[in-house]
Amino acid sequence: MDRTGTTGRRTRLALIASLGLNLLFVGVAVGIWWRVHDAGGARSAMTLFREMPAEARHAIGRELRAARRAMADDRRGVEADILNAIRAEPFDADGLRDLMARRTADMETSRAVATDLWVRHLSEMATADRAAYAERVASRMARPRGHGRPPAPGD
Repeated sequence: MDRTGTTGRRTRLALIASLGLNLLFVGVAVGIWWRVHDAGGARSAMTLFREMPAEARHAIGRELRAARRAMADDRRGVEADILNAIRAEPFDADGLRDLMARRTADMETSRAVATDLWVRHLSEMATADRAAYAERVASRMARPRGHGRPPAPGD
């Protein structure tokens, strides 16, 4: 009976399992590093949003989704153009750079819309409510990152 096929299959499965575990370990390590070393960019933006009163967060979310739906056709068109540029022969690096710049501009437009909505909701808040919001943001940002943080107000 030939056992080399079975042994080879077992070895291959062991290597695949080992690779999977290594990738899992690397993913966990990168995730931990990211949480510890985030300089505050994404964390700051999310904290500013999370600490808004629940009704304002929900309203901003609805309005932002509506704005993004309105931009969706153009975004899909740019994404299709990017895929076509990647597949094109001969490859046009400058054309692809232009398309990526357009995609980046679309993302910046989306961020600008989100900022405008957030500022509009802040401007509608009473002075005392805005001061309380600022204190919640400062308190949240002063805390170390990690699990076990209390939920945002209104959750």
